[in-house]
Amino acid sequence: LFRSGEPGVVNLLNIQKYGRVRYGEENPDKATLVNPCSEISLEDRELCNLAEVFPTKCSTIGEYFDALRFATFYTSTVTLLPTHCPETNRVIMKNRRIGVSLSGIANWIDEIGSAQLIRNLRDGYICVKKYNAELAEEAGIRESIRITTVKPSGSISLMAGVSSGM
Repeated sequence: LFRSGEPGVVNLLNIQKYGRVRYGEENPDKATLVNPCSEISLEDRELCNLAEVFPTKCSTIGEYFDALRFATFYTSTVTLLPTHCPETNRVIMKNRRIGVSLSGIANWIDEIGSAQLIRNLRDGYICVKKYNAELAEEAGIRESIRITTVKPSGSISLMAGVSSGM
């Protein structure tokens, strides 16, 4: 593996204890593995459910938030769809895990600078979290235990004409 791929390190204890680290607050997760690119932690039998947003393709900050809401709506809706496997359905219903991802972050930082990027990322997280909570309440389901990620994005980001992942 070391000769044929990028060696990486995944700290499962941090994933299980914190998820998105915010001021040291614990946010427990029963994940035991990650998807192939390691951007999403998963429980046994859980599926990866991601949507990608390209901020540099948004003309205004309002369009950026709209794109985040569309991605949140899509991924949150996918958690309502049953699979053929009852065990998978149980873990999806329990976690409602989604991954709203951004691509072109390197392009975006060139456009708006690091201070504005940090503000936009934080505001974007709040937007996704709030909208996911609204959708969950409306559907009578629990909120997603995880909502954002940054996936490596290879060819999808190239099709959009932006840099991949980070």
